[in-house]
Amino acid sequence: MDDLKARKLAEKLGLFITGTLGVLLQAKREDYIPSLKEVLNQIQQTDFRLSERLITAALAQVGESSVNE
Repeated sequence: MDDLKARKLAEKLGLFITGTLGVLLQAKREDYIPSLKEVLNQIQQTDFRLSERLITAALAQVGESSVNE
């Protein structure tokens, strides 16, 4: 299903939406992954895209430096 269509349907159904970055943040907070930065670097090697601003904000939330550092 197209991501935008899925999100719209979930909102209509009153469901809470957690995106990929939200899942990764929770995984880092609960120590399922040792480094959010490493996972984001791997993701950036694919077709999946996140803005630098969003990445920087997410890394700051878990106390990690930006991807380029």
